[in-house]
Amino acid sequence: MKKESRIPLIRGLRFIFIIFFLFLAFVPWDRYFDAGVDLKTIGVGPSLQHLLGTDNLGRDLLVRLSSVLRDVIVPIWLTVLISSLAGIGIAIIVLLLSEENTAFKRVIDFLGHGFSFIASVPIGILVFLLAVYYEETGLRMVLVGLSVLLAIRSYLQVFDLYAEDKRLGYWLAHEAQGGTLFSRLIRYGLGMRWKESILLALVFHLQIAVTIESALSYLGFGIQEPQASFGNMLASHFDMYLKGDWGILLIILIVMGLTFQFPKNVAIIGKYLRRKFIFVK
Repeated sequence: MKKESRIPLIRGLRFIFIIFFLFLAFVPWDRYFDAGVDLKTIGVGPSLQHLLGTDNLGRDLLVRLSSVLRDVIVPIWLTVLISSLAGIGIAIIVLLLSEENTAFKRVIDFLGHGFSFIASVPIGILVFLLAVYYEETGLRMVLVGLSVLLAIRSYLQVFDLYAEDKRLGYWLAHEAQGGTLFSRLIRYGLGMRWKESILLALVFHLQIAVTIESALSYLGFGIQEPQASFGNMLASHFDMYLKGDWGILLIILIVMGLTFQFPKNVAIIGKYLRRKFIFVK
């Protein structure tokens, strides 16, 4: 099959994956299947009573995984979006304020070094340290750690993009003609050259947030039982994997993969629809 003929098929699969994720996350499965503990149905396979089977305590896997997506992943993604937008907005404001204020610019440069150090700390380690310091585990610590680091990373990304572009011919010509820095930052920066880089960074942040939460919960420093997460679900069934029962592991990993790829699929489909809409218009 030629590459050109594969593109519509791949695009169609992306649509299907997006719809399936939304269907899995937002249908109220707990209304149709029992999510309570039932020791008589421990580790049973898929059936009409339990479409994805049950876990090590007889709880419905479909309901548990739907709860992970709706009650854990969605709040994490909203936190990533808000903190990233906050970092970008703060960076724009700081650049505007420091344009004519040399003293303020020096302070910002000094703070930038501190922010660079914090941004270099792996997110998982920061969340781990927060959990130890506050003697608290759970979703709140994950959200705090993600919001701090991703806001700083988005802030630094804008500064890096500005440093790369401020000596380009467009910027210099626009400034020479009396154009404002605000206009260059918004119209040329965010509206044109930086848009792709910021979108790619945002997709990466959304994806890595899923991995971080899963790893922390697996290690016991993230979301705790009875609230479900990918990490604690993987950890809870480790004995079953050792005995050769891979069914639950495969189901969890498939949903994790679907979740991990969801932001990228949305970005690609959104870009395709935007181009199609502009072309039709």
